[in-house]
Amino acid sequence: MGYISLTGDKHMEVIVKDDDRRQLLKAHNDLRSIIENIHECHDIWMSDVGKLEYLQHLLHHTLKFTAQVDDEGNKMWYRPYVYAEEVPSDD
Repeated sequence: MGYISLTGDKHMEVIVKDDDRRQLLKAHNDLRSIIENIHECHDIWMSDVGKLEYLQHLLHHTLKFTAQVDDEGNKMWYRPYVYAEEVPSDD
């Protein structure tokens, strides 16, 4: 099983499994195709909406993004997502 290590500005290492990286590449190429179609046709196909939702899920799951929480610990799904490690745990 292959891994790639990505290092951000804060020098946090993110390990991406080879299978996840392949899925991200496919999603990236789907995204490129969708954007190209939007530019050419000024329209979007309904099947592309499903691909966009899948890409969002893939990024959320693979890169450990999560919803913000309010002061009472309720998830705020309508707010921009943050890194999972930035959300206080219930411990």
